[in-house]
Amino acid sequence: MSAGDGISAISRRTRPLLILMGALGALLVVSALLYQLGMAHLEGTPRDFWTALEWAGETLTTTGYGKDSGWTHPVMVVFVIAVQFAGVFLVFLLLPIVLLPFLEQRFEVRLPRTVEKLDGHVVIYRYGPAVETLLDQLDQEHVPYLVIEEDEAVARSLVEEGHSVVWCSEGADPLAGSR
Repeated sequence: MSAGDGISAISRRTRPLLILMGALGALLVVSALLYQLGMAHLEGTPRDFWTALEWAGETLTTTGYGKDSGWTHPVMVVFVIAVQFAGVFLVFLLLPIVLLPFLEQRFEVRLPRTVEKLDGHVVIYRYGPAVETLLDQLDQEHVPYLVIEEDEAVARSLVEEGHSVVWCSEGADPLAGSR
């Protein structure tokens, strides 16, 4: 794995989060500008940009309003309701879909992909029901072993159970460093 591969892997993982952050910033500014225009032309009570931005932030985050509330023009009422629904959508649907997987990836344990030393180890390729019994026997007899697993979910489960595992994609040679 080269340094370029690491950079592309990082950007591949963070790209959805960066897109979400940019979209949230854009939505905040656009909502503030539309609110500013609506208040000036429809309600007849102009707002400066910072007051409009504060309103947009309060609305999109669903934290409520300070002193700037009470709209009379129907278009402004519909606009405010639309922005409120957009805020609820963002907070309760979009953020968990994008943010939670990002955080899970960021903090989950990295699976070993190569092995350095294998002296005296039994090497087992792929896990299954028969291997489960074999691992129990090897544990009882205190024989060191290593399971090479291609399925990431299975490898992660085995690591969580305390087994010695190397995860590799099909065709990779996880034993290259042990020779």
